[in-house]
Amino acid sequence: MSDSDSDLSEIPLCDAPQPTKKARIDGIATSDHSLESSVAKREAAARAKAEAEDAERAAAARREEAERQRAAAAKPAVVEDPTKPAPVKFVKSKKRSADETTRQRNKRKEGLGQAKFTLKEDRDCPSIWD
Repeated sequence: MSDSDSDLSEIPLCDAPQPTKKARIDGIATSDHSLESSVAKREAAARAKAEAEDAERAAAARREEAERQRAAAAKPAVVEDPTKPAPVKFVKSKKRSADETTRQRNKRKEGLGQAKFTLKEDRDCPSIWD
């Protein structure tokens, strides 16, 4: 027998791994609840949670109102003197933009009364060029 006439039965053609058998699980308890009943339970739990949160907010509001009433009762009544003028409240000007030009800034300052601009020829200083 020659090398080309070797016995093909000795060579395994394909040793594919045997499929593993799934373990049988006997202790599984199937649920006797329907999808609708589990959804209803979930919705009822969500409603109960929302009601509890609402009750907590209402209780907090009642506590704050009671605290305000106690604070108002504890403050002495202030009688304002009608002869004194009302206090002037400081009004903060608008924030200045980063890209504000000099002309815009000057106009804003003049409007606030922080700057006064005059023509050069109206000033009292003499010109060195005349």
